[in-house]
Amino acid sequence: MTKSSITIMISQLPKLLLDKQRLAIYFCSLFVLLSFVALYSVLHQNWLSIYISELRNISIFTLLFSLTASFVYKKISPLYVLVIALCLMAISLAMHAFYLNNQQNPIYLLLMIHFVFILDLAYAVPSMITCIAINSSIQNRGMATSLYTSILFIGASLG
Repeated sequence: MTKSSITIMISQLPKLLLDKQRLAIYFCSLFVLLSFVALYSVLHQNWLSIYISELRNISIFTLLFSLTASFVYKKISPLYVLVIALCLMAISLAMHAFYLNNQQNPIYLLLMIHFVFILDLAYAVPSMITCIAINSSIQNRGMATSLYTSILFIGASLG
């Protein structure tokens, strides 16, 4: 890679960051893994820590659903999949909060809520990648996707 190509890439970075279509997706990507990591941090410090192994087993299995995202895109637009996934993630994350202080709730309901949360995460991440690729020109697609990935990992680090 030459010095001039690096300079061109750096000069395109503000344009990629401030594009209105991608900016919303970058913002969402920051919070997707942040919420996932933060949820497990909170669960470890709570009475629910005895169920962490079951929740992780559900997570491992459920994350495999991301492999079916391309089949879903044939029926529903990736943008709609993303919107639905983010809305359901927010609802299921709020429902997790009901279990933090109330030991009377049935555990099978927590496991179902967690399944929904992880399922939505499994569809949100590839949906964001697809939306970034669709909304980027061919020249900027690689850099836009790399920027998305960096922001996703920043969210995980903050979580």
